[in-house]
Amino acid sequence: MNSSAQIRNGAIISYLSIGLNIIAGLLYTPWMIQKIGRADYGLYALALSFLSYFMMDFGVGNAVGRYIAKYRAEGKDEQIPLLLGLTTKLYLLFDFLFLLVIVLLFLNLDHIFAALSPSEISKFEVVFCIIGLFSVVKFPFLSLKGILIGYEEFVFLKSTNLLKKLLTVGFMAGALLMDYGLYALVLVNTLVSLIIIGIQITYIFLKTTARLDIHHFDRSLLKKYFPFRYGSL
Repeated sequence: MNSSAQIRNGAIISYLSIGLNIIAGLLYTPWMIQKIGRADYGLYALALSFLSYFMMDFGVGNAVGRYIAKYRAEGKDEQIPLLLGLTTKLYLLFDFLFLLVIVLLFLNLDHIFAALSPSEISKFEVVFCIIGLFSVVKFPFLSLKGILIGYEEFVFLKSTNLLKKLLTVGFMAGALLMDYGLYALVLVNTLVSLIIIGIQITYIFLKTTARLDIHHFDRSLLKKYFPFRYGSL
């Protein structure tokens, strides 16, 4: 499929995702909140929004997409494994720091959120642990989107985003119908996200030439790519 078709079909799938979000917002989300309760849903939303502040990729993902597209256009495919190896090392470094932050936050949740009752703090700690550990696992894979964009796999990228929404709503609806509550909401979102990451990794390995070279470290590459948000082509 050529680039124009990829962009066109990817846009169509994006509109489908927008439509699904609208339907979910009007029908599914209010029902879900009613089933698990406003207080529990508030705890989930609080943990998710709080941890999202620490899930920044510092522009690395966007840079990966730009440089992969640049190297492919220039016929320098041999540079891609070096780029991905470098970004993987950076992500792992950031991920370790992120883990330390999560541990420190967890140990002080009762002080940070002093307005919560003891029972709410108890629930919040469980939710925070699940989402926090998943965030640590997910963080090194934030570049997957950039890789797919760099290889112009827009249809697949948009399709997996749509599939994630469908699976989340479907599994969550099933869990709620069986009278599961807050923890089911957290686990469903976590497991679906892990499934999507696995699908994307498998697709990239089978359908693209993207590979990692983690054995070489070139300081000149580090200076060239970092900080990514200020990098230029």
